[in-house]
Amino acid sequence: MKKTLLMATGALLAAGFASSDAKAVDVELYGQVNKTLISADNGSTTEVAVRDNDKSSTRVGLKGEQALDNGLTASVLVEYELNGDNTRDKDLFATTAGGSSTLTERHARVGLSGMFGTVLLGQTSDATDGAAEQDMAGVNDLLGSDIRRFGGASSFVGAGNPTVSTVFKTFDSVRSDVIAYHTPVIAGVQGRISTAEGGNVDAAAFYKGKYDAFAVKAAIGYEMKNDGVDATLEDEVYGSISVKHDSSLAATYAYATEGRDSGTEAEMHYFKVGYTFDALEVAADYATADATTGHEGKAYGIGAQYNLGHGVSVAGAYRQLEAENSTASADDIDLIMANVRVKF
Repeated sequence: MKKTLLMATGALLAAGFASSDAKAVDVELYGQVNKTLISADNGSTTEVAVRDNDKSSTRVGLKGEQALDNGLTASVLVEYELNGDNTRDKDLFATTAGGSSTLTERHARVGLSGMFGTVLLGQTSDATDGAAEQDMAGVNDLLGSDIRRFGGASSFVGAGNPTVSTVFKTFDSVRSDVIAYHTPVIAGVQGRISTAEGGNVDAAAFYKGKYDAFAVKAAIGYEMKNDGVDATLEDEVYGSISVKHDSSLAATYAYATEGRDSGTEAEMHYFKVGYTFDALEVAADYATADATTGHEGKAYGIGAQYNLGHGVSVAGAYRQLEAENSTASADDIDLIMANVRVKF
């Protein structure tokens, strides 16, 4: 009854309350609310806040597809998020309380698919989006390769007081106004290429397969930056591989680097191990980062996640962040996080 009601509501919204004869695609309404309670300590200040989880934002969307008479399949995706008051962009040590989130666009694209693959047009993921985040090691609500998703705008005390985002750069692509092409999946491999408004060009390969008792997910991506978008950043390379045994033991590795006209580079290595006990996941991770500012960072994390079923999960994690430059070490930042995610 609930699913039928949601689909009916979505169809009405997408069709603008038009008659069913006018609809090109049957759509489904979906979304989630994802909230994090986070305690942060940078050695001189301790604060507690409730934030939107930036690792997988609170969102609502409409998606659907329709087979056409000529053998093609048309698809549509419209998605908005409430993520303005999030764990990354809001300083956890600011004295002012967080504000309400605003509704912003994540996806608004159309697509056509056939034996040739898929062509997408509109606001959606660049080809490399997710290339550094292939991860089956668990506790994905709170632990992942993009370290700055929790505390990114917050500052270390000492070593020049860099922000977490300065030390731990984001090595993953985003969503843009693009034209993108995805190849058919052949032997578990899919190629993707996109060009974005502004001139950035992305190319990536994604793989998913099984070897005896081992499931494997992997990706590698390359993004060439347009000078009009970033005058100093030339390119970025991202990659990740995750392996999970039938025993439920899993491991993940991610790597990324960026090159600049000045010759300086930023680099990241990420490692994670995890184990699943039925609905309970436990994991630990470790990351190192070298920033173009001369800072070096390390991150340690441990967490657990319990999947209650029907799209509901609860999770808790502890993360320690370290930073230093050539002359001094900053005080560590300690994060204690509790998370609840409800999908619909």
